[in-house]
Parts: sequence; C-alpha cells; structure tokens
Amino acid sequence: MVNRIILFLLLFTFNLYAGERFPVPYRPDIDLTKKSVNFECGGIGFVADITRPLIPFKQMTFTLKANRSGASVNNLKIDTVFNMKMDMGNYNYKMSNVNGVYTLNFILPKCLWGDKRWYVKISIYDNKKLCDYILLFDMEK
Repeated sequence: MVNRIILFLLLFTFNLYAGERFPVPYRPDIDLTKKSVNFECGGIGFVADITRPLIPFKQMTFTLKANRSGASVNNLKIDTVFNMKMDMGNYNYKMSNVNGVYTLNFILPKCLWGDKRWYVKISIYDNKKLCDYILLFDMEK
C-alpha cells in the first residue's frame, strides 16, 4: 500500500508542471493581434510584429526591430517562449538577426478547449540579461 501511495505521488508530481506559464492581464499596448507593438528594454527601442492571419498549425513569422539612438542594434541574443493561460507546453525559439531585425518562424497548435490567446515572453540579452517582456496575441480560429 505504501508503495502505491509513493508511486501515485511521484506520477502526480511529474504531471503537475509541463511548462512555464506567464499570462498577464490584457492591455492594448502589448497586443500583437492586429498591430505592431513598441516597447523599450535596456535603453533599446523595439518594434515587435507578427505575420497575419494568426492561424493555428500555419507558419507565422515574429520580428523584433532593435534601435538605439537611431542605429540598429546587432549584438543581442533574444530568446522567446510561447505559452497559453492553460498550459499547452512551452514553445521555445531563439531569434536570428539580420541587420538589427530579429526574426523567427514558428508554428503553434490549436487549443482543444477553444482558448485563442497566446503569450510570448521575450528575453533580451546583451552582455547580460537586459529584461523579459511579455506580449500577447489572439489566434483567429
């Protein structure tokens, strides 16, 4: 009996956490659904955008343009993690850089429960971590 209890607790613990979740309250200034979003991190201005339409299981492109004092910033390392409020697992991507435009192509699944809102946590590094910034968007279908 004790062995069964220990086994149950171990299995329950492993299934309890599948990925990092970081939902934030809705704000129009972080919503990529219909428009690009501007934000600042570590003295660098960013313009974030995503290709539309936002459809599950279709390739989309996420871009960040980095600019400091009118010049492109080319030496950043940018990681992204996509997730939903209901844990769909983490979708981790590293962005590639071409002349200060950081890009990634990605595909996300459809939530079986009908949720459409995705969150993307952007981690920006120079020689050290500059910041984490969270944006959101709603899938169309």
